[in-house]
Amino acid sequence: MTKNGNLRIIAGVGKIQKTVVSKTKQIVEQLEKTKTALDSIKVEKAVGNEAKQIAEQLEKTKTALDKKIKQLNVLHKVSETLTLQLNIEKLLTSIIRLISQRTLTEKISIMLVDKKTKQLRIRAAKGVTKTKIKTVKFKIGEGVAGWVAKEGKSVLIKNTLKESRFENIITRSEKRQFICVPMKVRGQTIGVINVEEKVGGLAFTRDDLTILATIGYEAAIAVSNALLFDELQQSYFNTITALVRAMEAKEPYTQGHSDRVKKYALAIAREVNLSNENIELIKRFGALHDIGKIGIPIRILNKPDKLTKEEWKIIKSHPRIGVTIIETIDFMKLAKPIILSHHERYDGKGYPMRLRDKKIPLLAKIFSIADAYDAMLSDRPYRKAFDKEYALSELARGAGTQFDPRFVRAAIRSLKKLKE
Repeated sequence: MTKNGNLRIIAGVGKIQKTVVSKTKQIVEQLEKTKTALDSIKVEKAVGNEAKQIAEQLEKTKTALDKKIKQLNVLHKVSETLTLQLNIEKLLTSIIRLISQRTLTEKISIMLVDKKTKQLRIRAAKGVTKTKIKTVKFKIGEGVAGWVAKEGKSVLIKNTLKESRFENIITRSEKRQFICVPMKVRGQTIGVINVEEKVGGLAFTRDDLTILATIGYEAAIAVSNALLFDELQQSYFNTITALVRAMEAKEPYTQGHSDRVKKYALAIAREVNLSNENIELIKRFGALHDIGKIGIPIRILNKPDKLTKEEWKIIKSHPRIGVTIIETIDFMKLAKPIILSHHERYDGKGYPMRLRDKKIPLLAKIFSIADAYDAMLSDRPYRKAFDKEYALSELARGAGTQFDPRFVRAAIRSLKKLKE
């Protein structure tokens, strides 16, 4: 199936999910009205067995309606929360939060099947140590989680010390209770949800199992869509990265430049304690900062002599060319500040827009330093590479004119420590 076909599927599923949310809300409202009507029916006196049976049946019906309303309310809330959330990390965080609210659980983990290893690995969790998140994994059929993934059935274990169904795979060193439910899409299990230990030591009930199974059903559809979207993004990204590498292969003096600049930018960003979100942007898009050079003739890029005024003008067009390449791809628009502004200068004498100081995007300031540093350490058609000490001294000299002084100090600290 083509990428466009996959995108149409995602969009179609989104419309269906919105319809489900709307219809579920309508059903809940109708059931609420029915329950209210039943609540108003009172049997004044139980005359004989028949009237007594009617009263008992009414009470059972109201209890059943209560449960159904709770289940549908959960379904409505889940659909409303997860519909069209295509960022997999944000989606998993939302699912964890929803489970915690609905089941009052202290420990939660979402395990997804790794396509390469076919093993269950924790992708998101609450109340679970970082060590466990990194190390815990199960083959399909292994452990309770693996059994649930293989069989596609939910499990409620109230006391591990007394559990006989999984006596060969449950650690019995201490009393524990937990629920594990499958996440299935079109009959295929893509993962499982585990919950363990309710707040205040309360016991898990069948209602908790039903609620979690409901969340697991809806979450599986949302996660499947998000994973598909992530694969599409990665496919686009890999294609463009391949173009950058192909370009660098034709320009021997800058081969590996993009990856090195990304490495330097990450070192500087960590030194100044940038947010995780910005770190991720650098990791994902850092190697694309010079993608616009695809549109620059190789004869100019590799020219051993001084560039003419006209050639220099062409070179300076590469940031805008880069933006033109990525701006039609929605998720790559996040890279625009890096691509467009990494040749701006702190004093306003850079290009393409002659921005200065606070007008220059934060990540572009960092890439400006990283790019200049790598350029000095690399051979060029018109000169040999400078040594590290000289390059660092030039960064210091450019503070306040070419570069933001705050980032220069951090850059020198981090680049000194960095092994080439």
